[in-house]
Amino acid sequence: MIEMKKTVDVSDGDVVGRDIYLGGTLLLAKGTVIKPHLIHRLKRFGTSEVPIQIGMPAQSEVPLQQETAVKFEGPEVRIQPIFFQLHKLIEAQSKKRLNAREQHLSDLFFQGMRKIARESRYGLAFNHSERLAYAYELWQSILADDYYYQTMMDLQKWDLPTYYHSLDTFILGTLFVKHIGMDNEHHFAAACLLHDIGKLHVPRKILASEDALSAEEFEIIKMHVDYGVQQLAAHDPDSPIIPIIEQHHERMDGSGYPEGRIGNQINLFSRLLMIIDVYSALTLERPYRDPLPSAKALEVMLHESHLYDPYFLREFMQMLHIYPVNATLELTNHKVVIVTDVTSHFPYLPTVTEKDQGHTYPIPNNLSISVRRLLSWEGVKETKRPDRFVLEELQHQFQNHLLLGEAGKAVSLIQTLTRTMPHETMIFHVIVHTVKQIQNMRQLGALKREDYQTAYQICHEVMDHFQSVQRLSDERFTILIAPSPSNDESVQLLLKIVNEALVLSGWRTIPLDTFPAADELLHYARSQHVRYVCVVPAYQADMLRLADTFKLMKQKSKMVLAVCTDFMDAAEIQQHDSVLRHADFYADLPALIERLRLYESIYQGLTRYSG
Repeated sequence: MIEMKKTVDVSDGDVVGRDIYLGGTLLLAKGTVIKPHLIHRLKRFGTSEVPIQIGMPAQSEVPLQQETAVKFEGPEVRIQPIFFQLHKLIEAQSKKRLNAREQHLSDLFFQGMRKIARESRYGLAFNHSERLAYAYELWQSILADDYYYQTMMDLQKWDLPTYYHSLDTFILGTLFVKHIGMDNEHHFAAACLLHDIGKLHVPRKILASEDALSAEEFEIIKMHVDYGVQQLAAHDPDSPIIPIIEQHHERMDGSGYPEGRIGNQINLFSRLLMIIDVYSALTLERPYRDPLPSAKALEVMLHESHLYDPYFLREFMQMLHIYPVNATLELTNHKVVIVTDVTSHFPYLPTVTEKDQGHTYPIPNNLSISVRRLLSWEGVKETKRPDRFVLEELQHQFQNHLLLGEAGKAVSLIQTLTRTMPHETMIFHVIVHTVKQIQNMRQLGALKREDYQTAYQICHEVMDHFQSVQRLSDERFTILIAPSPSNDESVQLLLKIVNEALVLSGWRTIPLDTFPAADELLHYARSQHVRYVCVVPAYQADMLRLADTFKLMKQKSKMVLAVCTDFMDAAEIQQHDSVLRHADFYADLPALIERLRLYESIYQGLTRYSG
């Protein structure tokens, strides 16, 4: 039974009988044991009455996890309501001496957060005490710039919903880039905050319209991207946030604007921003529609998952800890479950049903069990792509399988392609291209280390399954392949890929497991009677060691030295040009193989002539 007690009559040890809200924010969850500091907070927030559990709960009130005898044995995590964190930060900032600008920005931040910040939208994204303070400090830092400050003040006066959407996008973006672990978070946060400043040049009448936009009005709205880029470029043409803002309305299938970029042609930060931008727009009140509940908004986005980078979309849901009904999840206790119910107030604590045992229970509010990852969602439909996008789509699919940890799907895709595509095309344009993209993401800090390692493990498995049935039968020409000097998990994979490409092109290969000392490499190459040595560097640190090796081999032998540069970016190649010049040539795989064929053709011609 539940009894309503006046707050002044609540005692230490009482148990809250049902959830207590302040507006849309949870103050105290059902089952919370009252302590003196909680009574003080309830009084401070003006709560006059508190629902208190009297006696044993009714049978219908027994938590489902008890009914199904599911054990929650993980460590407990205390969920920290945003409202409490906000109040704590306000108190901390009130003790600081701020100048007039800083005080105004502080007031704007806290006013905006009171309007937009709800657990029902942010889920568990703020469930780290330092995250709110981190966002606040970034806000102060970015808007210390006079131009950015004045621009945001102009936007607030021009269209208040766009201003709040920009603040919301900034908050979500700040949290998301922290969750992913990417570098340059200051630039990304600034891009999130300023992504819609082009709407300063869109008529208020269109922005405030409560009716569906006409085709002409929508074309005007789309111009806000160009307007924003032009405005920023006039202030600072070299601003690193311009490309991010310029591409935030592009889509992974090429259907976005303004340029119709596809897949990996889109800036990495823009791929994050497009997800945050859409989620914010769907879940905040707009002039033309009511907000969607967070789980419903994510369901809409999953219905259109071909528009977004699925790795980032999955990580965004992981940050929020919000998943729609029918999502298949793996929990931290390794159980595979299906989401069967999501409440609007607590979307981050869904009710789930185990696939094997059929037990149904909510995720406990102490998070002793939580979601480890999203496995699938049955609402996702296959979408056909135009033929001109086939290759890009295959690259995109393979990359997604690697990043999402889908080993079976990655192997299955490659096995299918071996029956339908020239193997050289698959190696050069699908596998090599994808590995290069993943390396680039890692170097930019856009990929968690565990996801990078998983991707490479799966790619190893893919290469092990790959059957080179189109190899040429005449393998007269032998080449020794040396890996990168670095001792890294990626080195052997790169060696496998290069080895397979050369075998497909008719070469007999001798791959080395490790990179030997220069004199040892020379001795071994001579013992195998090879004329060609190919080195596959992976990191800048490899180049100095390679320089000494190349010098020695050129001094003491007539072997042809080739360097595969597929896994180096253009800047690295230019930076180490003096080292690479010690080799006979350096190129990416297709060009490297053609050069090797040319060298062998010349050698054979000279041999016949001299004979």
